[in-house]
Amino acid sequence: MEKIPVKDDPALNDIPKVVVCIPAYNEAKYIGIIVQHALKHANEVIVCDDGSTDDTSMRAKEAGALVINHPKNVGYGMSIRTLFKKALERKAEIVVTIDADGQHDPEQIPSIVEPILKNGYDIVIGSRFIENKDELRIPFYRSFGIKTITKFAKQASYKNLTDAQSGFRGYKRYALETMNLAEDGMQISTEILLRAGSNNLTVTEVPVKVNYDVENASTHNFLSHGVSVLFSVIQFISFRHPLLFYGLPGIALLIISAYFAYNALALFSETRFISINMILLSITATISGIILLTTGNILFTISVMTKQRKFTLAYRIIQFVSLKHPILFYGLPGIVLLAISGYFAYNALDYFSSNRYVTVLLTNRLFLTFGAAIIAIILLTTGSMLYAIVAMLKGKIRLDS
Repeated sequence: MEKIPVKDDPALNDIPKVVVCIPAYNEAKYIGIIVQHALKHANEVIVCDDGSTDDTSMRAKEAGALVINHPKNVGYGMSIRTLFKKALERKAEIVVTIDADGQHDPEQIPSIVEPILKNGYDIVIGSRFIENKDELRIPFYRSFGIKTITKFAKQASYKNLTDAQSGFRGYKRYALETMNLAEDGMQISTEILLRAGSNNLTVTEVPVKVNYDVENASTHNFLSHGVSVLFSVIQFISFRHPLLFYGLPGIALLIISAYFAYNALALFSETRFISINMILLSITATISGIILLTTGNILFTISVMTKQRKFTLAYRIIQFVSLKHPILFYGLPGIVLLAISGYFAYNALDYFSSNRYVTVLLTNRLFLTFGAAIIAIILLTTGSMLYAIVAMLKGKIRLDS
């Protein structure tokens, strides 16, 4: 791809407006030269000075950048969000992010922009791992950390990613408009990919070279960074697929609970010995399973409430009723199941009182009793909590500060 004309060139009017965004914190040494080189390939450069204590803002302005100042250091993610907001306000059609510490070469900006202009990709990532010769230049501890984090991100977004933590990226305006970003820290790089995957945005990677010989290069601890990214991925998945994330473990725990309960009953039937350990394990698994299933059910309903998707008519009716009348939708089935549970419990106790012996018939009745009771508890808890949430959203319940 040919270099984008400098901003004074009339030919620049023939291509989409390109804005380079640079988050910076105490980068007075390199920010000026970064801005100057970036301006050769963009209409405008915006720098977010994230509470620097040196001359970062002054150097950036002198080099020709529009500077936004944070009164105090609030984090990389917040800086990126500030830059995206300002770029959209400035009518940017393509936004390129680049680090301010001299590791990224602004002369590679055209390589980032090219796939957007020629192939229409929504997001382009400058990867350090596409070409092996570039990978060899990366310190081992950084390479290990980046690849570990990328493995986490790939599980929830794009399977072919090689560098989920690269800050050298290009974005189509549409991509930024569709992502409602929330992270303030370094996790935002991963959050962008997760939300892009959720919104079915197209993503590709291009090889870039990174200079790790610069002074005061980024030294984020890959262990703490990796843990924070892992939690961010888990949080995203748990809300995107709550029934899978909470429901499957909940069902598994209820099965485990039933296994221990069955064995405890069988042991009592044969030896009249009451196994406290099995009973406690069964109760613990039951309570944990109920909590997980209830959480998954509530989060699923909330996630459906916040998503703008085209559902079938039957699904939309169910969605409307479950949110409009959660007590009715979840409560009535819960009460019915409690009544069924009570019926089987009465018959089981009556049978045991008459025979004083644990049989298969009694065991089956007990399992029907507890099964109906567990489902009823989940439904009633879900209904009552959703009712409270919906009431708060409607302003019927106000929490005084």
